[in-house]
Amino acid sequence: MTFASTAQNRFFDEPEYSFFGLHGGLNSNIHRLSFSELPGAGSCCPGYETQAGLGYTAGLHLELPLGEQWRIMFRGTLMSHGINLTADETKTASDEGFPVRALIRHSLDATLNSLGASAALRVNVVDLMHVYAGMRFGYVVVNDYEQRETLLQPETGTFENNRRVRNEQSGEIPSASTTHVAAIFGLGYDVPLNFERTLMFTPEIGYAVNLTQISNGLDWYADAFRGAVTLKWALGAKDRSSTYFPEEDAEYEYEYLSEPVPDRDALTAETAETALTALTAE
Repeated sequence: MTFASTAQNRFFDEPEYSFFGLHGGLNSNIHRLSFSELPGAGSCCPGYETQAGLGYTAGLHLELPLGEQWRIMFRGTLMSHGINLTADETKTASDEGFPVRALIRHSLDATLNSLGASAALRVNVVDLMHVYAGMRFGYVVVNDYEQRETLLQPETGTFENNRRVRNEQSGEIPSASTTHVAAIFGLGYDVPLNFERTLMFTPEIGYAVNLTQISNGLDWYADAFRGAVTLKWALGAKDRSSTYFPEEDAEYEYEYLSEPVPDRDALTAETAETALTALTAE
């Protein structure tokens, strides 16, 4: 005879632990913009438009439990928002009296780094998968730029300065904002690295929507699509390797003996003697 039993099996009750760790990843910096020149930095550029560049994020991670499914995440990060903007312009030039097509490339290389702190609320949606949303507040520590105009075509010829490059300028971005505020959201998955689930490796993807202008008065914002990982460990975790909690909804089969075992209190001297005789005979 058998019967099924349903119970709960967990070696780790995640909400009771706080986590601390290291966080890092790569950004696809998506600059939403529409302007032709920086304030006070003359340029003949017809206009820069939305473009993407590569950056990074690195910092520390702290995660606190709020309930069975909810957690709050804090991060302190250094984030690069840099971009190399280009815009091509076609003009008609004169080569020894003959009209020729001239292709001029306008370049604006911006180096933008911010130190910031973020807070986000995360909720588990499927098993170890979670989504999160929050805000990041950053202080811009680097906001430099370099700009130039380069004659790409024709292969011969120069600008009026007898060079193929002109209007070279560099320095701090004029009227640069000192803050970088962004709304953040993303999706992650906790991968346990040990049996107790006190050491986790968490890959994630996310997006940061910049809410403050890079340069005051310019239509210029630096968003970021991020792919990142976090290595985190539980704070104050105890060794639970020898502790077992039956798994929820797991079915187990138990088999009864063909003959019932007598109750201990019902044993008499006679039944005890019979059992001892049987064991001795074996």
